[in-house]
Amino acid sequence: MTTESYEIIVGDDPEQSPKSDQHDSAQPTITVGPPPPTLEYEYSLPADKAPRSISVSLPSATAVEVVQRLEDSPNELLDLTSETQKRWSTVVSEGQNGSLFQNAYVNPLADTEREWVTTIDGPTGPLRSSTPRVKKSANVKYTGAQARRIARTELGMGVAFGVALWHSGFWVRLRPPTEGAMLELYQNLTQEKVTLGRATYGLIFSNMGGYYSRMLLDFVLEYVVDTSLMLDEGDDIRNYIQVQDLPVLYWGLACAHWSRGFLYSRPCVAKPGECSHVITETLNLREEMHVVDKKRLTPYQKQHMAKLQPRSMTKQSVQQYCDEFISRGPWAVNVKTPSADVKFILKSPTALQHIQASYNWVNGIEETYPQSLGIDTKERQKFLLNQGRASLMRQYEHYVQSIQINDILIDDAEGISGTLEDMSGDEQIRTEFLKAVAKYIDDTVVSMIAIPSFTCPACGSQQNIGRPDTPHPNRIPLSVERLFFLLLALQVGEIESR
Repeated sequence: MTTESYEIIVGDDPEQSPKSDQHDSAQPTITVGPPPPTLEYEYSLPADKAPRSISVSLPSATAVEVVQRLEDSPNELLDLTSETQKRWSTVVSEGQNGSLFQNAYVNPLADTEREWVTTIDGPTGPLRSSTPRVKKSANVKYTGAQARRIARTELGMGVAFGVALWHSGFWVRLRPPTEGAMLELYQNLTQEKVTLGRATYGLIFSNMGGYYSRMLLDFVLEYVVDTSLMLDEGDDIRNYIQVQDLPVLYWGLACAHWSRGFLYSRPCVAKPGECSHVITETLNLREEMHVVDKKRLTPYQKQHMAKLQPRSMTKQSVQQYCDEFISRGPWAVNVKTPSADVKFILKSPTALQHIQASYNWVNGIEETYPQSLGIDTKERQKFLLNQGRASLMRQYEHYVQSIQINDILIDDAEGISGTLEDMSGDEQIRTEFLKAVAKYIDDTVVSMIAIPSFTCPACGSQQNIGRPDTPHPNRIPLSVERLFFLLLALQVGEIESR
């Protein structure tokens, strides 16, 4: 797969045109990235293959690339009075909601030193998240739960799904939730007035995100049929799930429930105003969406993940697997201020640490500001968001192992939380800290959920485009949490319309 890029100069060919004036020379340079990746599996089918009317909009390029292309396009070309461009504009806007904000995971996908694949060649065969084979016999009469499970599989109404947690080092198998369970989840989320996306300031795996996604994780864990990790009685599996595997778990449950896929639309964003084509197809969630960086896996890790049977891995072997990731080791972040030298040691948190930090943060705010308990849900939500902005560095307290200020070491949870809250008012420390955490998350990612880029069938343009200083990979990382909630809401609307 080539990663070489070439430049397209907006405007006339300089070899055929008079010398450009100063205004023309300031026209942006647009760089086209590598072509769409070579796919191992087909992730899309014709639109008429969709089993239901649910339809979502997905991004065609990274969030930053789309914004830049719209900024670079002359306003006079964007005639939003035509029905074609109105639909195009709607799909572009809605598709942005499926993107991760602030270019999260974009740099790893654009890194030519990485190699993202959907299948890992293990010592005993291919390793990938997939649907386990259902053993059937023509001479056996199935009854009860087993009959129901096989019938659902045959009807495409949800299937068991095996998910590889590449950050955590083990497998889980999920059974599909029923429509009734999904309705109950939606009701519970609605009562909580949960919103995702910009409310988290675009900070993935932040305290605000953990507070909102706790209910979803608890729901997913209810549908874990078995796991390759041998747990003792009373063990909390969330202690062994790395935080970066959470989106993969949510995707796995979506694969189990929406096993036959659904309609999706993606707009051509290569030439806004010139091409307003929108593709509408059926998305097969289970194919080509879960990608893994094969170069980050050691021989031991591949051999370890080849153990697919339930309870075939010990906690010690899983810990050894995690220790093999050199990039995940503690990071030192040094910030020199006029008054002190500050050092942060960053670590990779578990799902349980992520959720506990989120609830400690919310509870701390409500204890300190008791008036928040006496206001309605909407105002309380606004209050929490404002407090989150005021204590922005605490959004990542679960990533901090210790803080050293000159010769003072702070390594207890309460001290770290309070110090991060106090430091949030210092622009230099806050900016460098958040930048370092974002880089740490990018550098330690091993797998993610992303959709391949494509070439527009109408104008023939690639979609992964941008300015020269913009990374433009040929896979687009998705915000799984927001898409899951969107699909959930659409399914509830479909049920109510029956």
